[in-house]
Parts: sequence; structure tokens; C-alpha cells
Amino acid sequence: MGTHGRRTDSLLGHHGKEQILDWALMTKGQILEWALITKGHILDWALMTKGQIPDWALMTKGQILDWALMTKGQILDWALMTEEQIVAGHIAKEQIVNGAFMAEEQRSWEERCPDTPMLLTPTHKRRRGAAK
Repeated sequence: MGTHGRRTDSLLGHHGKEQILDWALMTKGQILEWALITKGHILDWALMTKGQIPDWALMTKGQILDWALMTKGQILDWALMTEEQIVAGHIAKEQIVNGAFMAEEQRSWEERCPDTPMLLTPTHKRRRGAAK
């Protein structure tokens, strides 16, 4: 998954979810594109080997795809947020990116010092249908 483009063509080919993806791209804030242009290229990154998926993420490829391509109702609930929630989402984006790159360090820290967890503990990881 070495693509770094911002278009959804490769996603459509991989997942066959044209309707859901097209619908998501039309929502306020273009939520799907917002996810694709984050530093980690979330969907490509999520499809890496299991060991590279951070602890806060769902841990199988199927579950990652289920989370990323949520049911229409869940996408609707997520996309039709107030402006204030959208702004909060952009703050959360930075936390997600930080979590993506910090998870491996956090894991090794917790293995060395299990009674002294790092401060990075994403509290948003189970919100908005991110886990089933």
C-alpha cells in the first residue's frame, strides 16, 4: 500500500464500497478525505502488518476496514456534527496522528515499566462507533 495520493480511487478498488465512500465524501467537512490526508494516511497505514497497528486501533485488518467504512447510519451520525464538534475533530486528528507514531514507543515503555504508563492515553479511541 505505497500510494500517497489523496484520491479515493484505490480505496474504491480495494473495498467495493463506492456508494458509502461517495456518500462520505459529500458530508460536511469531507470526513473521508480528511482521514486520507492526515500525516499517517490512515487507511493505508491501517492495512499494514498487524504489528504496525497501534494498540488503540482495532487489531485485525477486517476490523480496521469495518471501522473505516462504517455503516451508513454511523457515518451519518459522525458527519452531521455541529461546527464545534468538527473543530474538536480537527484537534482529535492531531491526537490520532500522534497516537499512530507514539504507539510503538508506548508499547515498549509499558513492557519495560508496566507500573508507569506513559501520559499518552487516547481517550477518543472508543467513540463514534470506533469499536464494536
